[in-house]
Amino acid sequence: MVSYLDLASIAPAPEPTVGEVENDPDELVFAAVEKIVADIGEANVRAVEAVVPIRKGEVGHALERLKLRGRLIEKSGPRNARLFIPSPDAVSEDAA
Repeated sequence: MVSYLDLASIAPAPEPTVGEVENDPDELVFAAVEKIVADIGEANVRAVEAVVPIRKGEVGHALERLKLRGRLIEKSGPRNARLFIPSPDAVSEDAA
């Protein structure tokens, strides 16, 4: 009998609970943008990537999703930098 052919079954990952939803990349990115804007006025992509503990590609995708949902406003900065600020609607929704 060969031992290296043993099979093991792995249970599927459980569904996310309410506490785990806080680790949603979009929410992490939005919170980072709010913090950066409060500190320095505008959040560029590199500043958000430096603060959020997820991969750079995921940060970019989250920024795009937040922009499409109307939670972030994007404007062009010096040297075509992408700058983000929370939309007034998103800030008032979070405060409520």
